[in-house]
Amino acid sequence: MCKRFFCILLTLVMLSSTFTHWLYFAGYKLNKSHIATALCINKNKPALHCQGKCFLKKKLAEAEQKQQDKEHQTQKDLLQPPLAPATFEVYVFRSVVLKIYTPYTNQHLIKRTNAVFRPPQRVLYLV
Repeated sequence: MCKRFFCILLTLVMLSSTFTHWLYFAGYKLNKSHIATALCINKNKPALHCQGKCFLKKKLAEAEQKQQDKEHQTQKDLLQPPLAPATFEVYVFRSVVLKIYTPYTNQHLIKRTNAVFRPPQRVLYLV
């Protein structure tokens, strides 16, 4: 039960980072009336019929900017050289290999019958 809960939680966390735009859109749809009345930037301009879309646009732009910053940071981390050059020495020793020859004696001979391994006698072609 605990493993299943942990797996579901981990899956949701991974998917939430992938589908942030959808989460913002779903939050906008659920709280559309509150966003339109309290958080809308253009609520003083009723002729625009914004209804909170400006707030959604702002949140989506912020999410896109965060994602681009995260990708840029990842690229920086990949391009940074290590602090100290990695030097190492490889010592190769000659190993003594003893070859022990033990003749294999096959006590059980395989007997194959020719009845199984024989080509077909005749091939019929039906047209």
